[in-house]
Amino acid sequence: MSKESPRIPLRFGAQLVPPLPTGAVGSVVCGLVDGRPVALTCGGATGDRSVRVWDMDDHQQLGRAITPRGSEPVWGVAYGELDGRPVAVLVGGGVWVWDLTERRQISRGTVRPYPPSRHVAGGLWDVACTRLDGRLVAVTGGYDDNVRVWDVLTAQQLGDPLVGHTGVIRSVVCGALQGRPIVVTGSEDHTVRLWDLDRHEPIGQPLAGHDGEVWAVAYGVLDGRPIAVSGSRDRTVRVWDVASGRQLGDPLCGHSKEVDAVALATVAGRTVAVSGGEDVRVWDLRTRRQVGPPLFDGRDLGHIRALACGTLRGRPVALAACSGAWRAWVRVWDLEEHRHIGNTVPARYAAELPTSWTDPTTGDVYDLTRDLVDSDGGRWQLVDYDGIEPIVAEHPVNPRVTFGIAHAHAEYDFVDAVAPGPRRRTPPRTTHSTRRQYYEFQVLDEGRALSAEQLAELAERYPYAKIGPTRMVWDFDPDDEDDAAGNEHPGLLLGERERDDLLNRFFDVFLEFRAGGQRYLMFRLPTAQLDLETVSPYLTAGYYDGLSARVCDSHVLLGFGHYEEDGELAHWRERPNTWLKPLLPLHADLASGDLSAAYLGWLKGVQDADDRDQRRPPPRPTTLRAMSPQLRKLATLLHLNQWARKHLP
Repeated sequence: MSKESPRIPLRFGAQLVPPLPTGAVGSVVCGLVDGRPVALTCGGATGDRSVRVWDMDDHQQLGRAITPRGSEPVWGVAYGELDGRPVAVLVGGGVWVWDLTERRQISRGTVRPYPPSRHVAGGLWDVACTRLDGRLVAVTGGYDDNVRVWDVLTAQQLGDPLVGHTGVIRSVVCGALQGRPIVVTGSEDHTVRLWDLDRHEPIGQPLAGHDGEVWAVAYGVLDGRPIAVSGSRDRTVRVWDVASGRQLGDPLCGHSKEVDAVALATVAGRTVAVSGGEDVRVWDLRTRRQVGPPLFDGRDLGHIRALACGTLRGRPVALAACSGAWRAWVRVWDLEEHRHIGNTVPARYAAELPTSWTDPTTGDVYDLTRDLVDSDGGRWQLVDYDGIEPIVAEHPVNPRVTFGIAHAHAEYDFVDAVAPGPRRRTPPRTTHSTRRQYYEFQVLDEGRALSAEQLAELAERYPYAKIGPTRMVWDFDPDDEDDAAGNEHPGLLLGERERDDLLNRFFDVFLEFRAGGQRYLMFRLPTAQLDLETVSPYLTAGYYDGLSARVCDSHVLLGFGHYEEDGELAHWRERPNTWLKPLLPLHADLASGDLSAAYLGWLKGVQDADDRDQRRPPPRPTTLRAMSPQLRKLATLLHLNQWARKHLP
């Protein structure tokens, strides 16, 4: 293990661990049970019909999960107090009220169609609780575009639905205006609406301004004024004055993905908005500026589906429900500590790093006193331990991106530091079908690792790819066990335009292997180092066979290709994951002006032409005095024949 002092990941610094390992989560709310702060989580649209209760002091689940009988979906949950008892209101295909202390169902309601002439009632997506005329009520919104009010004790609907939205209602929150209970709703119709519960009617006109569906609303007070905050799929957060119905200031911008969750909290006496999209961002609503860096755990690579703010041990916290490609968590962030990040260095969570760790899932034993070296020879560092598993990062450490060690081992394989456990699955076969497609991208500049935002974007676009701070691998074979249902030829998974866009925006080098006989290597180089005019004498007409190039922004994309129509058997036992590393030095060669690789590309393009001996060759590079290891590997990749090799040293 490296003796160097590691840099602590910024996005781990303000986190209270361990996270809540919910398994599936679509919504999260805070409450109290027996005087203890708890979090309630619901599976939402994931198919998990259960609501789980978590003790926030030790992050352990309290008792068994709450699962209503029947087959109706459960999509949302709210917390309330009924006659001094903590209760959970569950909604989806109906309404269920559960006593959280005794874990028993108190009441159940059904969703009546509205208008009555409709044969099918819409499902309920979200719910919030408030008091109306001294009794606890639940307010719901969902797929039938209506707002409904329910008596929590009996789970009976009070009056007719409130009508006004023209799209699915995705978020419901309760508040007050001039002492009267109100409801704020956000809808797919791009609007936020206010409702007077006493009068059972809308308040004013819809709050318009968003250019996308509104999936999140929150209610709070700013400088004595009631406000509403909304998050939209137009990637903005907007603040509204509830009394006037007007937007306060410009939208809060910064998210690169849709904002599906918002919440409000008080930190150091100031009202802040917490918004969730590809990460969690904290906004000071007085200054309208973002507070500190975005909060995101680099291990998740998912999307924030729900947020809740509460108090734990006297400190404000934000609970962020993240649903990613690998698993789902609710991570808890200390908002008071986060306020200082950027001015101070986050402290390591673990007082002492472990020397060994056993994966409870596989039984793999990790010797953490040894150097962590992956199968490609890359070095890793142990940077922290969160009470669940060791946290590692590639060396040199990028403090924005971290991995749980089991995840990193599954992707990159720590060859000498892990003893396989008895529960590890049988390794996959080493042969592959003729339909296999393999794509690998890499970042070569150690100082330009992918940001958490970029990692999240890639994970959303390519959920089956293996993605790290400097590497993305997409290995697809329909005959693999996990893809046994794929009987037809999958077609081309990654087209030329999409590949070039990924290379230009994120990476420096690309390798493609297709079992039908295609191999393609591509480098991205600044035009200041290699321009199109310099390399043009070596370009060949064939797209796959030989050398191709094009300019994209301020870079040249230089490609080396090989294609064979009957290449299936030749690629049957290929190990494409072993090919790219020995070819990487070619990037530095080309950047320094060594055109030897370009000369090999020209030879490939003409080696099978009938008039190859009559063609005027391009200038032979003066640097081509001997075949370096990387040039020999390129010659093998391109299948240079005997004629081409006669022109090489």
